[in-house]
Amino acid sequence: MRKTEEQDTPTRRSALKLSISAIAAGLAAPALAMAAPASPDAELIKLCNDLVAANAEIEALCATRKTIADEHRTEQQLELLSQKHSTIEAAIEEQGSPETAEGVRAMACVAMTRFPGIFEGEPIAHDFDEWVTLCVVEFVAGGALA
Repeated sequence: MRKTEEQDTPTRRSALKLSISAIAAGLAAPALAMAAPASPDAELIKLCNDLVAANAEIEALCATRKTIADEHRTEQQLELLSQKHSTIEAAIEEQGSPETAEGVRAMACVAMTRFPGIFEGEPIAHDFDEWVTLCVVEFVAGGALA
């Protein structure tokens, strides 16, 4: 009897594995068919994230420039980063205005990095108009940079 059980066990396991695979494939198929379409702002969001990152790179480099020697040493690197920054800005302009809430949020994150008054990494308002603008941009950006 033991010999029969050993012969039947692999067959039962194979059947069970096949059944589980078929069930899993059946469950996955509707999820794949119902996948959400790509956001119309996908490229804009990517570019905004790239610009926020490029801005952070420039700020980090500038923070190391304490002396004239530092400025000379990092001049070429800063020039390359500035060109990258400008290229991304131009690409964002080509994309046009955002069409989705996610696109608006990405643009707000860019605005947070570009606010005219920044003190110790935090945007500050110098007058009422700047304060109102900052309040709106911070709210839309979610209070955090991307």
